[in-house]
Amino acid sequence: MNADRRAANVTDALRLLGALCVVWYHNPLYWNLQGHLASVDTVKMVVLGWSMPFFYATSARFAFTGKSPARLLPRMATLLGLVIFYTALYELAHWRSETGLVARCLGDAGGCSASLVFDTLRNVGNTPGYYLSDLLSMYLLACLAGISPALGWIMAGAAWIALLLGQVKLGGLFLNPLALGCLSVALLYRLLLAPRLRAMPRLRLPAPMVLPLLALLPLVWGAANVLLAQNDYWRDTGRIVLFGLLLLPFLAIDDGSESDSRLLAVLSRWGRQYAFGIFIFHQLCFDLLGARAAAWVQRLLHVQDELGLYLVAGVAATLAALALTALTRKMAPALLAS
Repeated sequence: MNADRRAANVTDALRLLGALCVVWYHNPLYWNLQGHLASVDTVKMVVLGWSMPFFYATSARFAFTGKSPARLLPRMATLLGLVIFYTALYELAHWRSETGLVARCLGDAGGCSASLVFDTLRNVGNTPGYYLSDLLSMYLLACLAGISPALGWIMAGAAWIALLLGQVKLGGLFLNPLALGCLSVALLYRLLLAPRLRAMPRLRLPAPMVLPLLALLPLVWGAANVLLAQNDYWRDTGRIVLFGLLLLPFLAIDDGSESDSRLLAVLSRWGRQYAFGIFIFHQLCFDLLGARAAAWVQRLLHVQDELGLYLVAGVAATLAALALTALTRKMAPALLAS
């Protein structure tokens, strides 16, 4: 598996689209919708739902590159620093919250404890720590897989068994199901497909095929959600398992192909520059700006429709996350080391 991004590649292009989908998926004004819930739920299920597992999958893919533990340790140190920094940033932005670390550890609310700090890092709150700490766990497991291929096989098998049995719950101590499923896919890809791809010439993708290829993974995922939405197993474990199976051919296509498409090159560049920052900052932008922007529009235009305010908040948070990412890339690029 090659973790080096080519100038034009499907993964980085989809990371940009996925980051934008994550923003809209997490729009907090969703809970204010009344008559529009059914239509918004359908859009989330068909169009937006692929984005979170895709971020986990690409992260696992680049973690399990076959590098030695010595080469992975600096990356783990960087991730640990990012977890601490962004958790502190989010907590300071919510310093008035009676349930936050600031109020409970530095204020009068009381109740500060080691478990509270750990839970906050694992995002039993509003920080991006859930993703970053899961990513840190992936790199730790990648170190183990780098020591011995047998350990990789054991971890991949254990992950699939745990998923199929439904024994791993969201927000678990070490890895949530998304991280676990994508980890197992990355391991299987590294052990089974990547060595064979390296021995084959890359497939040339004509420019007209780029957009259909970018749409393929989200469309198949969305279609499966519609067809299987009434199945209890599918709502939790099943969708993670199927997404993992879809990822195997996707990773093979991405690593085994190349294209001169200018569109793909532009989307790839934007994905490398903005996707991680949008993902990290979007919840903060919603908390600080989204509801306020919707309230301003409501007062100025006398808009009462919940769907209109939902859309305003989504646009405001998206633009703010883009601006904050661009500013951070210019002033402190180390904070966006994705």
